[in-house]
Amino acid sequence: MSVRVLVFAVLLLVGCGNESTFGDLGGSCRSSTDCDENARCFGARDADSRCSLRCETGARLCESGEVCILVAGSEGVPDEHICYLGGDVEVGGRCTDGGECELGAVCILGASGEPGVCRLACEVGDARCGGVECVALDDGPAGFCP
Repeated sequence: MSVRVLVFAVLLLVGCGNESTFGDLGGSCRSSTDCDENARCFGARDADSRCSLRCETGARLCESGEVCILVAGSEGVPDEHICYLGGDVEVGGRCTDGGECELGAVCILGASGEPGVCRLACEVGDARCGGVECVALDDGPAGFCP
């Protein structure tokens, strides 16, 4: 085997890393039938659609740290909750809705229509906020770290 072929094979394997493949959780999809049974094809904004795990309505955080969000259904598709894989805005950054915030964060809007800030999502009573109490949203266990 020549050195050139060996180098190409190593580069090919390195390039395969942790990339999600079509239909896998986090992988691209065209419809929910492309995803596993417990997942839904979801795309936020102009982002490519990705397979996202379904979650329980009462939960706020999914097992892998994603935020459980309600996704409105369309013709023949009911509303569902999914583990949102996150956007591009880091915790502490400005946002206008939760779809912009990184994995595990929610957009807390300012008063009178002012832009919001991405905050780490939490559930009341958990230790995720580093010693600061989780601020409850509405009446549920869902909240954010101030």
